[in-house]
Amino acid sequence: MDTTEFLKAIDSGALGHAYCFTGSEEWYKHEAVRRLREKLLPAGLEGFNEATLDHPTLREVLDAADTLPVMCDKRLVVARDWPPLAQGRDKADEAELEALSSWLSEPIDTSVTIFFNHGSVSNKALLKAFEAAGAVVTFDELSDREIAVWANRRLKPDGKKIDTDAVFALTERIGSDLTRLSIELDKLTAFVGDRPQIERRDVEAIVPLSLEQRVYTLTGYLLEGDIAQANVLLDSLIANGEDPMGILAFLTGQVRQLCHVRLALDANRPLKELVKPLGLRNEKALFPISKRSRMLPGRVFRDLYLRLVNMDYGVKSGTMRDIEAVSMAMLAIGNTARQKNDRRA
Repeated sequence: MDTTEFLKAIDSGALGHAYCFTGSEEWYKHEAVRRLREKLLPAGLEGFNEATLDHPTLREVLDAADTLPVMCDKRLVVARDWPPLAQGRDKADEAELEALSSWLSEPIDTSVTIFFNHGSVSNKALLKAFEAAGAVVTFDELSDREIAVWANRRLKPDGKKIDTDAVFALTERIGSDLTRLSIELDKLTAFVGDRPQIERRDVEAIVPLSLEQRVYTLTGYLLEGDIAQANVLLDSLIANGEDPMGILAFLTGQVRQLCHVRLALDANRPLKELVKPLGLRNEKALFPISKRSRMLPGRVFRDLYLRLVNMDYGVKSGTMRDIEAVSMAMLAIGNTARQKNDRRA
């Protein structure tokens, strides 16, 4: 079951007695619990009919679910981060798995229990037990179009709208995490004042670029051989408190993406196959990477990537300082690009 299907089930009241939340979109998980609370619990009686348990045992969850509601039809139980779900094992304790499976197969009419896992469930054996009962709700990251719909729905009570171009500018800066987007939408609502529409220029005026985006700009300077301008940007990042290891991580990650895309182009492989392996949101994100990847041969990007990985290892092993590693990584990319440009000239 996906997010939309579960929210429709809440609205219609067609709810089972237990669900396991998995996936990367945390905002909608909290929103789903909020809607469940509104649907199930009478005002003023929430304290009697809701149990929120952090890192509980299975016995604590089942006892809470078996407790009868007070002056309403169902109570709500939220079991946050039940430890076995996050342990990353393919197997579960046999007795615990049997107890869970038995409980899931025997519907309870007096409660709805949510196993609220932050992130995706790692324990495949337990996830399979929930799936067998039709009790898994997957909260996937939203696409740009879905975010645009969500954002306008989020802004409607304030009498505001946001155009698609502004949404794209926003996700380019801070990503697709709805919690962060919600905070920025509140800021933008205040910024535009009486204007009903939030536009790209508003986003560019008050929403700063993420570290990843600023390192993307830095990488562009380096691939053009402009080491001096790249150093100016690096100095600015460090002066603003950015961690050199974070800069190195994004720099290495972007060179890795360029390497994979260029090698795929050289081999005439379809780029869409790289969306998931490279951790990209959609095929659209491949376009700028594809354009940049033509600036150097695939084997050169591969060699640069391996050098950057070794620098990262040098910092972690204590043989190199973090800022030294960043500077050396930048020089490696910039000097390689300069040599290539000189040969072209």
